[in-house]
Amino acid sequence: MTEFPGNFALARAYSKVEQEAYSAFASTISEEDGKALRLGRRTVWLRRTRILSRFLSEQGIALPEEFLRPYAIPVSERISSGIPLKYQFRGYNILRDLARVAIAAPELLQPDTAPVSVLDPSAGGCGVVEAMRHYGHSVTSRDYFDPEQPLSLGNAYREIHAEIGVDIQNFDGRSRPYGFEDDSFDYVFCFQALDAYAPMSDWSEAVEELLRIASKGVILVFNPSGRDKTGLIGGIYRMLLQLEPRDLDVTSFTCPDTNLPGMKLQYRA
Repeated sequence: MTEFPGNFALARAYSKVEQEAYSAFASTISEEDGKALRLGRRTVWLRRTRILSRFLSEQGIALPEEFLRPYAIPVSERISSGIPLKYQFRGYNILRDLARVAIAAPELLQPDTAPVSVLDPSAGGCGVVEAMRHYGHSVTSRDYFDPEQPLSLGNAYREIHAEIGVDIQNFDGRSRPYGFEDDSFDYVFCFQALDAYAPMSDWSEAVEELLRIASKGVILVFNPSGRDKTGLIGGIYRMLLQLEPRDLDVTSFTCPDTNLPGMKLQYRA
């Protein structure tokens, strides 16, 4: 497999630009405010971006320059809009989700692959849409918006959505059945969001809905409830046992960035 050492050079140059922008912003506020905003943590997410660039090189994936181009959103606006620090970095958003697809469905990243339609019901920083549309696929993005809480997390990404030209409509994963017809999309990607749709004991109900919407399959990355990872694997196993019988191929994987468990549920042809 061909590797692309230029990936890391791009990621390193990207990290430098972001570091300079955040250092310039930090110089305009007090040290106490900088600590409160945890700006020093930016080095963590930029380092993980560089690590992901190497991982993708090892997978034979060459990164286009636009994946590692900072948002035009000023640092001050990224912060004031409430975007969590790690999602303020375009390179990290895209490379994290691209790496997940590279592990779970590498066939979707091949140049001769026929375009597919994808639903990303909890789009956040929209790494999925930016990554997948580069490969010719169409992505419908949704997220949870609470009109009563304008500073809630789902609303925080609006600046990113506006910049990349994505129309995000409200999606509440707790409200079932979901407002899509059967087989509306080829795939549904649900990355670290299932825990917001249902308690672990009811994950199968949410996944049943995702499978109803998808004609080819569903790709999941699981989050533990809160910070407690105890029982996560057992919860995933119980979810599988509770699903209605289907002709599915089930493939497990580990997210290359978070080390969280993932799963691809693929309908057999």
